[in-house]
Amino acid sequence: MAQETTGGARIPAAGGTSVVRAQAELDWETAAAFTAEVQAVLDSGAGPVVVDLAAVRFMDSSVLQTLLLARRRMAAEGRALVLAGPLHPTVRRLFEVVDLGDHLAFTDDLPAALAAVEGAGRGTHHPNG
Repeated sequence: MAQETTGGARIPAAGGTSVVRAQAELDWETAAAFTAEVQAVLDSGAGPVVVDLAAVRFMDSSVLQTLLLARRRMAAEGRALVLAGPLHPTVRRLFEVVDLGDHLAFTDDLPAALAAVEGAGRGTHHPNG
């Protein structure tokens, strides 16, 4: 059974995937809690992970570091990490500026992300489209 994490609570979802649902602004005040949520899901060792960024309007570089470290760890463990949109224009621009599109897998929305992890990455794309 999948787990969905939002605000520190894990809620059963579907299919063996863990979902971390990020909220509004991920800045110096909230990034540590987000990083802790991602770390807890990674430490659980169960299946692929989807990070739902649809509600995020701003994120700072510490969140990018969290996502890159999570991707590296997931790849080493043979697990998938997918970021779900739709991405807010400021968040999309951040990914474009730092050119991480080739390092992270993106989907248009949460259902597409869940389908992508079940299909080993099919349906993912670069954040520019």
